[in-house]
Order: sequence, then C-alpha cells, then structure tokens
Amino acid sequence: MAIKKAKKRGIAKGTVLVSPEERRKLVKLGKRIKEHRVERGWTLHQTEDNGFSNWTHWQYIESGKKNITFTTLVRIAKTLKIPLSELLKDI
Repeated sequence: MAIKKAKKRGIAKGTVLVSPEERRKLVKLGKRIKEHRVERGWTLHQTEDNGFSNWTHWQYIESGKKNITFTTLVRIAKTLKIPLSELLKDI
C-alpha cells in the first residue's frame, strides 16, 4: 500500500519513506547541523573547503530532506570538528 502511494506522489523507486516522528528528528538534526555551521561563519560552499564532499548534499541534510547514513553523520561531525554526541544530543 505504501509503495502505491509513493508512486502516486512521484517518489523514486528505492526511496525509503520515514514516519512523521522520524521526519521531525531529521529536521531537528538538520537545524542543529546548520547552527554549528553558522556559528563558524561558514557558507554552504565553505563546507566543501572544510572537508565535506558536496555542499548541495549538506543543504538537503540541513533542511531535513535527507535521511542520512551513519558514515555521513560521522563526516559532518568531523567537518565541524565536534563530537558526534553533540549532534545527536536530545534527538
């Protein structure tokens, strides 16, 4: 049933749908990542200068539109030079 609904909404095959609660957590995580980036005075483009591979990917993560992998989360923490636990606190 969820697959039929996904097709109707134009969602690509292989896309993993997340629950509303999971979406809220992704949005909260994205906001936290953005706060740390802005704290450093970085533009999205400067995330690449500081070690992240793709600023557009970062933008999707900040907006909560991307369900990221653990390894991507580790790379973000490394780029921001903060402990992973700081990103995940209270999420």
